[in-house]
Amino acid sequence: TAARVAQADRHATRSGAAAPPGGLVRRASRQTVPVPRPCATTVLLCRGCCCGTRKKHPGVDHEAQEDALRAAADGHPDVELRVVDCLDECDRSNVVVVRRAGRPAKDRDAWLGGMLTGKASTALASWLAEGAADPMPGPLVGHRFRHLPPRRSRRSS
Repeated sequence: TAARVAQADRHATRSGAAAPPGGLVRRASRQTVPVPRPCATTVLLCRGCCCGTRKKHPGVDHEAQEDALRAAADGHPDVELRVVDCLDECDRSNVVVVRRAGRPAKDRDAWLGGMLTGKASTALASWLAEGAADPMPGPLVGHRFRHLPPRRSRRSS
């Protein structure tokens, strides 16, 4: 009955089991809260030390770019925008990473640099609004670069 369902939901929540159908979890307080679901595409928008600053790029409307990307992400259920501090690619600012889950490792992250023009921002927003499906739009291809993660420092013995 309903009491058994609530008890099973509480047990599943405490044990770390998957959320029940509908994406809702019942808590001991009888409050039902939504469970965030993983997105198929996560967009990392760098707004750290130099990306998104008027000091480095005075002619770029950084707020409009972020607003356009947020609207595109909000308009598609499988796209999430995260504004992050620094992606350590300052020479290529403004940097955006489009991370698409379920792809082979070599194709999972699309690193885009020099996202400074309205044309590039509009192309990215349109692509995100469509779920960032293949292929990448032509105006973005020239912004893609291969990111090489920094080498881990070796510990001295």
